[in-house]
Amino acid sequence: IKKPEKVLNAPTNTGPYSLGNNHSELVAVDKYFWEAQDGSVFEIKNKKTLLSDVKNSSGVDLKPFFKSNKLNVKSPAHLEVVFKHLNGLIQ
Repeated sequence: IKKPEKVLNAPTNTGPYSLGNNHSELVAVDKYFWEAQDGSVFEIKNKKTLLSDVKNSSGVDLKPFFKSNKLNVKSPAHLEVVFKHLNGLIQ
């Protein structure tokens, strides 16, 4: 599940010679979630939390699959590959 959100980034100007921004910025961020078989929904924050949530909810260890295919949780295409593989293992 993809959920677009807006995040407020604070000014980064810290002093008179700083090269940071003087203003705040709204930045568009996409957050990804997945639904387990029991109906619970988990946010995909990073690879570590995804692997532990999948292992706790379904008993499947995806760590070797991530390692052998060099997958990244920040890429939507990689997430699609991961969940196709996971659905194949569960069913």
